[in-house]
Amino acid sequence: MKPASELPRQHWDSQVEFVLSAVGFAIDLANVWRFPYLCYKYGGGAFLIPYIVCNIFQAMPLLYLEISLGQTQQAGCIQVWDVSPAGRGIGVAQCLLGIGMFYYNVMVGWCIFFFFNSFTAGELPWMTCGHDFNTPWCRTVDQFRNLRGLLAVHQSPNIETLGRPRFVLVACIFIAYAIIFFALWRGIKSSGKVVYITATMPVLLLVILLINGVQLPGATKGIDYYIRPDVSKIDLFRSSNCYRDTIITIVCNACFSFLSGFVVFAYLGYMADLTNRSVEAVASDGPGLVFQVYPLAVGTLPIPQLWSCLFFFMLINLGVDSFMTGVETVLTGFGEVLLKFDCMNGKYFRVTFTFLYLLLHFLLALLLSTPGGMYVWNLQNNFVPGLSLIFIAFCDAVAIAWLYGLDEFCSDIKNAIGISPGIFWRITWKIISPAFILCIIVATIYTSFDTTSYLYFYAYSMYHPELFPNRTSDGVYLYFYSDSAKAIGWTLTLVQIAAIFLFAIIAIVQYRSVLKAISPVWQHAAIDSGGSRTRASWRHWLSLGPTNVFPLRQLCPAKLPVTDLTGQQSVDGEGDELQSRRRRQDQQHENGGYIGSEASAARGGRYQADVLDGGAIEIHYK
Repeated sequence: MKPASELPRQHWDSQVEFVLSAVGFAIDLANVWRFPYLCYKYGGGAFLIPYIVCNIFQAMPLLYLEISLGQTQQAGCIQVWDVSPAGRGIGVAQCLLGIGMFYYNVMVGWCIFFFFNSFTAGELPWMTCGHDFNTPWCRTVDQFRNLRGLLAVHQSPNIETLGRPRFVLVACIFIAYAIIFFALWRGIKSSGKVVYITATMPVLLLVILLINGVQLPGATKGIDYYIRPDVSKIDLFRSSNCYRDTIITIVCNACFSFLSGFVVFAYLGYMADLTNRSVEAVASDGPGLVFQVYPLAVGTLPIPQLWSCLFFFMLINLGVDSFMTGVETVLTGFGEVLLKFDCMNGKYFRVTFTFLYLLLHFLLALLLSTPGGMYVWNLQNNFVPGLSLIFIAFCDAVAIAWLYGLDEFCSDIKNAIGISPGIFWRITWKIISPAFILCIIVATIYTSFDTTSYLYFYAYSMYHPELFPNRTSDGVYLYFYSDSAKAIGWTLTLVQIAAIFLFAIIAIVQYRSVLKAISPVWQHAAIDSGGSRTRASWRHWLSLGPTNVFPLRQLCPAKLPVTDLTGQQSVDGEGDELQSRRRRQDQQHENGGYIGSEASAARGGRYQADVLDGGAIEIHYK
């Protein structure tokens, strides 16, 4: 088995490439079809209040934690848990989540299908009846009864009889996976160049669509409906510079979401004006917005082919960028494990592993190219990134803030970027974010016991009485999943959650010690020799990080007696030099003679201090 320091490691050619990749991963299709819908549904402009709160106390802290962990440890989502081996199951769960997300790239394939169909002389194909994909219930546009006929992934009566895959959809999905393969086959050396297009092009296209949309009749009505505040509808619970990267990513994500809302509701207002309906009557979320309402809206414009191409090309870029980063997470996570144990090696390891993984994804994706594909898509969308995703986020925060500990984690960040995280980040990592996510987990579990929960049915708004006999009072047809389909959905969720506990147990059994299972691997030798029992002390579990670095030191300016681990007392401020020397001596012992508490030094590096002219000291890392 190879040590981590000997594993091959690719590096970004520039910080810009990493930032664009992070931004591209954060901004995806949901920014276009999910955020605007939720914004208008839960209070319009007032929705920004819970949205900002969630960003501040959940999204930003967790993203900062994830980016910092990866950059300080320089490892993938499994190998990075050398900081606390009991957490390796978190990385495995993230990889399993990535495998289950194959349905996401299917939507890119659907966008490619609509993109190709936009190159049509005359009217766009979904604007008229009489095609082979139409049902006998096809009606005119203003009746909203010919919306998903082009994809034909809704024509099966249930999920048990999916039917045969449509060749044209298979071909488009294949193209989507071919794009991902050629973007990733050389790792970040190739994907880093792709993001210059996929991360920037959607912004340009969105602005173009916005400029056209605000000029349409009814656009102002739609935008007003989007941003009009209604507080009564708010539902709160529904090595680069990692700190800078986090802020850039979150701000870009929020701005793109808000901007996309103006675009979407400008066109929804236009559709409402065209069909003499309310904005609420034509608004939809998810695939209903992207593959139903918006294609109809652009189909009524002058030069509809142009606007349709621009819209779906924007979605293709959003989908490719986001899915590409998710695939890279799995390839790096499992790839490092295979390389570490010499399971696969050689010059063509990366391209072979990428091909095999995407081939598996493609074969699974064929299920969604069938006449019953929407049932499978909806089931996966409900279960794969649901409870398991927020549970992974909860375990991630707890494992770093509590098991690895904020003392070492903050020191790692300071060594990487020169400043230590402030008190806000430490409190959110340790207390606020885990508590916030735990509330969401409890609410999600509670909801799952309701047999009428959204988890267990597929809502379909098209007029197909032969398929959906249970029409509700609001004109929506509901298909309730069978018990076997529900069991498959819960299996997709519980496998990810079970992996976290299973690998924690494996770590305890492997090291025959709970203390070693939760301690960094580079401290195991010191633990065996009777030292480095930091996690056996109350200070480790109660600590909010070092108090002798900005800005925490300003919160306790008084010179108070401090008791060190040897039982001796010194005065804070006056005894800093003595305590620092003792800590350095302890770290030398714990890290096998290396100076410094960061993980990189303990994995094979060494620091060397040189005295320069004038008495200045320069630290080198070898």
